[in-house]
Amino acid sequence: MKIAIDNNIFLRQKFGGVSRYFVELQSKLNSNRKIESRIIAPIHINSHLKHLENDPKHRIFIPKTTNRLKIDSGIKLLSNYLSVQEMKKFNPNLIHETFYTLTDPWNKKIKRVTTVYDLIREKVDPIASKSKAKRATLERSEKIICISNNTKSDLIEFYNLPEDRCEVVYLGVNNVFFEDFNIEKKFWDRPYILYVGQRAGYKNFEFLMKALSRVSKFGKDFGLICFGGGNFTISEKALFNELSLSVKDIRHESGSDQKLKVAYSQALALIYPSLYEGFGLPIVEAMASRCLVITSDSISIAEAGGKEALYFESQNAESLINLLNNVLALDSKSQKTKRDDGFNWASKFTWNSTASNTLRVYLETL
Repeated sequence: MKIAIDNNIFLRQKFGGVSRYFVELQSKLNSNRKIESRIIAPIHINSHLKHLENDPKHRIFIPKTTNRLKIDSGIKLLSNYLSVQEMKKFNPNLIHETFYTLTDPWNKKIKRVTTVYDLIREKVDPIASKSKAKRATLERSEKIICISNNTKSDLIEFYNLPEDRCEVVYLGVNNVFFEDFNIEKKFWDRPYILYVGQRAGYKNFEFLMKALSRVSKFGKDFGLICFGGGNFTISEKALFNELSLSVKDIRHESGSDQKLKVAYSQALALIYPSLYEGFGLPIVEAMASRCLVITSDSISIAEAGGKEALYFESQNAESLINLLNNVLALDSKSQKTKRDDGFNWASKFTWNSTASNTLRVYLETL
């Protein structure tokens, strides 16, 4: 059986969760001798793909340039042309599409699978955000992989799809988060809680900061590290000032998974106040790193957090403040029990499991 993963996402993302998902998937599929899988992306801008082990040496990695010179569009056209030729030569039994496209450049006789991560845009604007490209991709896919039961439920609701076309396959957690590091250097020279990822809109960061401004111990006994999501914006800095929060108590960091692992492992807790997620991978990464998790009780997050996460009522600042104070007051024995339980829960989410279940979907499709 030949499986092809197309080139689309690798022309759009230099870094990112979607492209990384496909690289991790390909890495595990590569080890299965019963199938032949290949990412069809002869020219790309993606750093995850650049570092994929046992990958064809003929790939050309091009750092993303600027549309002012019309170079990006030229690279895309050339990559698409070469990808079509490579796809014809490979002649797969199935194509896993990586991004929503209106037109179909591949042989229409070849069966398709696509993955849907969340329906956040549809939730925000149920009419305007139903893109023709997304619908076209869904319609030509025999099977649609959803990264959670919540995503599956939303997909069926918004696009009126038959349930038997939608399959749930959970994401995996990078092995680095399960590893025990011998870390002597402190990530910060003071106790801290951790926030990970983007901060705009439904991520509910502003709600978190307003709640922290009411926590008497914040700033005195602990600070906040925000990992990833870009530098603090002008409006975020204005919010800190408006809430009388000192910038010395709020720190931004970014970097590799190894660095994030250290941040998780030394944090008092991860705080994840998001109102909606397709899954909520940082929750599981934190648990794999033996970090306590405080998160909102949104139904879309419970699949990632299970019974091991500590939940507060969404948009209820008092609930979050009380929970945070209770977590900070836990004795070392209770903390260890909670961290161990979280680690055991996270151990269920591996890329080997993701690849195995994805392969099952491929076989069902054929």
